[in-house]
Formats: sequence, structure tokens, C-alpha cells
Amino acid sequence: MRKKERQTIEISKYIFGGCTPVEVYGKENQGKYDFSDLRLTVDYDKLENGDGKDFTQENDSPLKRLALYKSTKAYFDLDYCASARKWYKYKIMSDLYGVLWKGYDEKILNSGETLISANSALIRSEYNLKKRKGNPPGINWDDLLEKLKLGEKIGEDREKLEQFAKAGAFIGNYMPVPASHQQLLSSMKERYDKVLNLIKVFYYVEEIPYLKNDFVDEEIKEWLYLFRSWKNFVDENYLKGSFVDDQYEVISFDGTIEQLSKMLYNRSICMLKVYKERTAK
Repeated sequence: MRKKERQTIEISKYIFGGCTPVEVYGKENQGKYDFSDLRLTVDYDKLENGDGKDFTQENDSPLKRLALYKSTKAYFDLDYCASARKWYKYKIMSDLYGVLWKGYDEKILNSGETLISANSALIRSEYNLKKRKGNPPGINWDDLLEKLKLGEKIGEDREKLEQFAKAGAFIGNYMPVPASHQQLLSSMKERYDKVLNLIKVFYYVEEIPYLKNDFVDEEIKEWLYLFRSWKNFVDENYLKGSFVDDQYEVISFDGTIEQLSKMLYNRSICMLKVYKERTAK
């Protein structure tokens, strides 16, 4: 007997006819931008394996939403990665990818990625949050939730922590990728600047036929060939002015969450402008 396929459900809190309106992702007013915390666009009650750690409540602070999101056992990944798509549909992220990366082969771009890992960034930061046991290391999110509940002081500059917690859920933190990109980023200890430097080398090696480019797997190669050059890769993934400077040099992470928050904000501006332009036609 043929096994019945699992039915995925839509978990976007807001459903629109056609493409999701640009205002769902962010708004611009006189040159200033207010980007949405995308966790607020999710209907938590529709997620499987929910445990009451609802990270979708507007009245909670971004830091609390982040801690709930990272500690919940509900099957959900905001970047809409390949494994998550087996459990649900997420139109708001699907529309973002579909508009900004229109025309690319979905068999190659079959997953999504979070460029800045909150776990790794906070471990590298100066905030000294309590770590959980195990490998790889990570923040003890339940301990953070307890501190927030008790109103304890967290770090020397709570505002910067809140800004980072919110920026991590801006559109600028996400992009469609091949599924094996997850392993690539993990192997670089969640340092996206290191991944970009590797990709940059790949394109330069491609220009010199006698050099080998076998330092990335075939799935990653197939993806990189879509863009044809380092410049195209940067431009078509909206990385210039955030993760890459105007001279197409990769900006090295300096270990501060302030730098990462600014990168995510700047990339979000670029993405929002293009999304608005393409959906206005």
C-alpha cells in the first residue's frame, strides 16, 4: 500500500492574494527604515510540537522572543530551510525568496539560510550569557528566559542586545541556498564572513584553469555557477553595503553584535528596495 504523503500546512499569520505586500517586511519613512521582526508573522498555534514557548507575541521584547524561539521544541526555522519545508509552508518567506531570486532554479536553491547565528554571535560577544552544556556550545536560553522573568540585569548594554535580537529576524538575515550550505556555514563556525571569503576564492580559482576548485562540494559549485562571478554573486544576493564593501571586499566580523546588527539592517534596506520595485510592476 502506498504510504500517504504528509500534508504540510501554511503557518503565516497573514495570508494575502498574490505576493505578500512589502509593508509586511518593513517600511520606509523619509529615509529611515523600520523592519519587521519576522517571528511576529508566524501563527504559533499551527506549529507542530509546540510547547507553549510562543515567540510570536508583539508585547514581548525582541530578546524574549529570541530566547523563546531558540528554546521552543516546535518544528520551525525562520529561514525556511529544506528540512522545515517538510513540516509547513511559510508564504511570507517563500514570497520574499521568490521575488528577490526570481528565475533561479528551485532545485538548486532548495533551502534557506540564517546568515548570522544568534547562538554563535552571542557566544563570541562580550555579554557573557550563561552557556548550555554540550557540543557545539550554545547559549542557555532557558536561563536567559528566567533572568528576563525575574527582571535581572543582562549585560552592560541591554539596548544593544535588544537591537541584535530584533535585527536577527529582519529580512536581511535570510537567503535561499542549496541544502548543503548549512554544513558549509557550520564548518566555518557560523562565520558568514569566512564563507564569503571561501566563495570569493572559488570564483578567482575558476578564472585560472590549472588550479583546482574542489574545496566545495558539487551542490555548492552548481549554486555558485548560477552567478558566474564574485561580483554577480555579491550583487544578486544583496550583500554589497553590508557584508561586502563597495570595493567587493568581504568585511571581517569584529566580534561585536553592534556590527552584525548594522550589517543586517543595511542588507535589509537593499532587499526591501528591490522587493518594492519588483512587486510594484
